[in-house]
Amino acid sequence: MNNLAQAIWVEFLKARRSKMPLFTALGFAMVPLGGGFFMIVLKDPEMARRVGLISAKAQLTMGAADWPTYLRFLTLAVGAGGAFLLVSLPVGCSVVSILTER
Repeated sequence: MNNLAQAIWVEFLKARRSKMPLFTALGFAMVPLGGGFFMIVLKDPEMARRVGLISAKAQLTMGAADWPTYLRFLTLAVGAGGAFLLVSLPVGCSVVSILTER
């Protein structure tokens, strides 16, 4: 094996033992559930008022309860989650390296 293949194999083993991919998958799995909840509130705002849910916020943020709106919500939520991970991962690694230098 050359050095690149060894490095890829080591990274695969580390990722397999890590809990982070599981937590990331669970976090991104919550996005469709949240979108579905907003769609239910948009379809029947009266039911949402009876149950005590806030329907005005869902109507302001989403618009109509249709497939294009749902897919737009998924796109925005996954993009925001990816941007958050992109920013927070290097910052978290930097903090950990600073704390472990002592």
